[in-house]
Amino acid sequence: MASVTVPQQSEALKGLTMRFAEHVARLTYAAIPVEVTAKAKLILRDGVGNQIAASAISEPAKKMIELVKEWGGAPQSTIIGHGIKVPTPHAALVNAMLGHGIELDDAHGSGLIKSGSVLVPAAFALAELTGASGEDVIAGVVAGYDVAIRIDVPVDLLVLRRRGGRDG
Repeated sequence: MASVTVPQQSEALKGLTMRFAEHVARLTYAAIPVEVTAKAKLILRDGVGNQIAASAISEPAKKMIELVKEWGGAPQSTIIGHGIKVPTPHAALVNAMLGHGIELDDAHGSGLIKSGSVLVPAAFALAELTGASGEDVIAGVVAGYDVAIRIDVPVDLLVLRRRGGRDG
C-alpha cells in the first residue's frame, strides 16, 4: 500500500476513528498471516462470483444501472457483468448490489454483518481507478473486514441485550 503519514496527536485526543484509520494505514500485505490472505482471496473470488451471477438476474441492480447511466460522469470503474465503465463510487454501489443480489454473500459468525458485498466491490473499483496491485486489494479487504468486525461485534451484543438476550 502507499505510504501514509499520520499526524502525531496526544493519546487523549485520539478517538476510535483515528485509531482505526492509523491501523488501516499501517497494514501491509507482508504483515498479514498466510491463512488470512488465503481467506481474503476466497472472499474476493466468492464476491466476484456473486456479482457475476447476479448481473444476469438482479432486477434492482438493473434499475440502478439505468439510473447510474443517467447520472453520467467519467468512465473510471467497471460494472461487473455489464462491461460498462462509470464513476468509481457508482460502480462500487452497483457492484455491491450485485454482490448481495443472489443472497449467497458471506456472513461473519458474529451475526448481522455481510462485509464482502460492500468491501469487495469497493476494493476492486478503487483498484481499477488507481492501478493498485492485487496485494493492495487483499490488504484493503483484510483491513476493511478487521474494522467492520470490530465495530459489528459490540453492536450485535448491544442489539441482543436490548432484545432481552444474553451475550454468554
